[in-house]
Amino acid sequence: MATETVLNAITGKETFATQGERITAVYPPTFCNWRLLLAVAVITEVSVILVGLGPGGFPGWGWFLTASVYVQWLALFCAAGLCIVSGWTGRFSSDGAWVFSWLIVLFLAMVFSFAAWLGAAISMPGAIQDDVGMFVLKNVMAVGLVALVFFRYLVMRARWKAELLAQSEARVQALQARIQPHFLFNSLNTIASLVHDDPENAEAATLDLADIFRGSMRRADQLIPLRAELKLARQYLDMEQRRLGERLEVEWRVDDLP
Repeated sequence: MATETVLNAITGKETFATQGERITAVYPPTFCNWRLLLAVAVITEVSVILVGLGPGGFPGWGWFLTASVYVQWLALFCAAGLCIVSGWTGRFSSDGAWVFSWLIVLFLAMVFSFAAWLGAAISMPGAIQDDVGMFVLKNVMAVGLVALVFFRYLVMRARWKAELLAQSEARVQALQARIQPHFLFNSLNTIASLVHDDPENAEAATLDLADIFRGSMRRADQLIPLRAELKLARQYLDMEQRRLGERLEVEWRVDDLP
């Protein structure tokens, strides 16, 4: 603790917020992005394959092609709807925006399923064995489950990226706090002014500056002897003494160290 206190006084090191405190709320992305549409298409097709490979066995290529076309159009219809309403999600809280998007998906799945059943009943009577209510219910439940899993993935991915960004910013700020640009520039100007008039003092100032920054780069939990800590504090005050001259007066009251 003593070492950390002295180094904070020398380098102005600050304590930054934890990563979790810096991660903002995650809102649903816009589904107008082609990469996101590609992800939706892939997840949709994987869902069809998993259903086809279920306990009942593979139902045949005819079923697979029909199901793929139907489900891909359903997914595209839902994604297009989310793209249209993406501007409205900002009116809600983060959780509310995701719930709103999920309800939109359910509504669009219901509309599309009803239209598909009606079209099949008119053009191909008997092609769909379920009545309209059961057909729509099955589709809405399946789409709702897949959308729930996909939305959860998007939330985790967004938070992971936000956490990486927060970590990067924290490292940059920590490095800036350790370097303390004002102290560095003032020290360099002091050394430059001493190079011609007092070379030996300029050399000593350079060595002091190197020791100061070497000490500031130590880990905060790394303990050092009190003698070394006081030496570091004296070197810092010596640098300030060279710059301020008689305007800085320091009186040390320290007992002899063993």
